[in-house]
Amino acid sequence: MISISFLVEMILNVVSLVVASAMLLLVLWQSSRRRENRLVALYMATIVAWSGANQVAHFAAIIGYDPGVFILSIAVAVVLNAYILLTFVADYTGLLRRGWMRGYLAAGLVFVVLPGGFPQPFHLLWLNNF
Repeated sequence: MISISFLVEMILNVVSLVVASAMLLLVLWQSSRRRENRLVALYMATIVAWSGANQVAHFAAIIGYDPGVFILSIAVAVVLNAYILLTFVADYTGLLRRGWMRGYLAAGLVFVVLPGGFPQPFHLLWLNNF
């Protein structure tokens, strides 16, 4: 039996997918050549990936499939989401032109790319799946 809270979460996931997809397309439609719009579109893409992986992980659990790969995808989307938001804010405020911010973002990129940057359970999950 599926609980009411589970159904509400699934509905909100679908709403998040639809709204983020619409926002992504709207931002690109307005001006796809501006860097700010491309960063916001990338940010919205991480929200789409995050919500989509969450939705698929729930369905995988319902049908008895191991949702571990999708949980790792959620973790990657969350980390990318924060990184892209920081990049957007740094660009919008003009801090991206400063060397220390570029160094900070370069160090953050190492955290995004390497699986060792994830908390221990996600790191072990990544190692066990490959």
